[in-house]
Amino acid sequence: MTVRRNLAPGLAKHPKAWGRKALRAVAAMASVATTAVAFCRGKFIDGRLNTGSQPLRLTTALKSDLSSSTSRWPRVQPAPQAAPLETLLAGLFVPLMLIGLVLTTPFAKDPESAVAGALPIQLARVLRNVPLTWEIYSGFEFLSVVLAAALSRPQLITSWFSEDGPVAARYGPKPLQCMELFGCSVAPGAVRPLVIFVHGGSWSHSRYWMYRLVGRRLASWGFAAAVVGYGQYPGNTVPDMVDDLRVAVGWLRDHATTLGIDASKAVLLGHSSGGHLSALLALGEEGLGLSGVAALSSPMDITDHYNWEQGRSVADISALYPAHGGEAGFTALSPTQMLLANTSHQSAVGRRGTHFFIGHGGADGTVPSTASERFIAALKAAGGTAEYCFWPRLGHFDVLAAFMGIKSDAASEAA
Repeated sequence: MTVRRNLAPGLAKHPKAWGRKALRAVAAMASVATTAVAFCRGKFIDGRLNTGSQPLRLTTALKSDLSSSTSRWPRVQPAPQAAPLETLLAGLFVPLMLIGLVLTTPFAKDPESAVAGALPIQLARVLRNVPLTWEIYSGFEFLSVVLAAALSRPQLITSWFSEDGPVAARYGPKPLQCMELFGCSVAPGAVRPLVIFVHGGSWSHSRYWMYRLVGRRLASWGFAAAVVGYGQYPGNTVPDMVDDLRVAVGWLRDHATTLGIDASKAVLLGHSSGGHLSALLALGEEGLGLSGVAALSSPMDITDHYNWEQGRSVADISALYPAHGGEAGFTALSPTQMLLANTSHQSAVGRRGTHFFIGHGGADGTVPSTASERFIAALKAAGGTAEYCFWPRLGHFDVLAAFMGIKSDAASEAA
């Protein structure tokens, strides 16, 4: 799991720092109850907030075409359906874990490690296979970001909840095969280059509707933006996630004229595990027509990242191991290893001409910057083109926070 730290830079130096930290703690505790109430009242429809807008639907012909395609990825079994007792355990322990994260954040260098390391291994492995675990955690994440925005730039809250701009679309029949579109069809005959944003969340938490501010920011820069949802663990595995993204890219390409987008200038932008999925898609699938991929703070070698998580004592609560099918699936689902071990991927990199932009922060304790550096080396050895930016003072969420407008320091804005 990923704690949204450093969302209000310089808070510790502020004379009212402890008052604000207390406010954050109270809000985090309340987030669990808020999420539960929203869930019970039906605010979450098909895994997204019910905004009241009518989503676009796939045509019958396109549905048929997409369903007939086959995937090249290895098959990984999702987690079995959670038993009632397991769901009850998640409802009891996950709120306690989140309270522990909030309380230890001011004192611990790695609060995730401190809290996860205190859990019995078997309990942690049960919790990661329960959907409610990640629903609660996603609610916690979202409200933490909302609180950070309220403390730094309150106008962002109005921007997020505003229905002016985004178009809700459904690109497939599965619950999370949804997206929000920004900057599309701005004028008759006008077309914009397309950025497809793939959110992170350790392959299990966060939801696409939480990143509406990213879409708005990209649209303000003159891009058409698609903030894409996809199935996540425990109901889906990494191959399922890549398949969802493949279908989403195809849907956008097939509707380019209607949406006013230039399908020949489509770029994937992924953060954290979203960058990993974007790289898998670009390296492993033919005919997508992508002109570029940008991956920020992303784990590119799953074996290395699993070892990193073990060292942090978070591997048993993380979805990494089961979502990739255990160690047997690590190599086939690691972009770095794909390039090193498979000559067909090496030749495809040069043939497609997809340019990669890789960015990483030196203060990232969730995904070390060596993950990006090793991927860049493997990509260039395979004949690919890439640009790498290293930001020494930025953490795991800082660049994305700047995209969302939450952080405005010089280093984040430059990145």
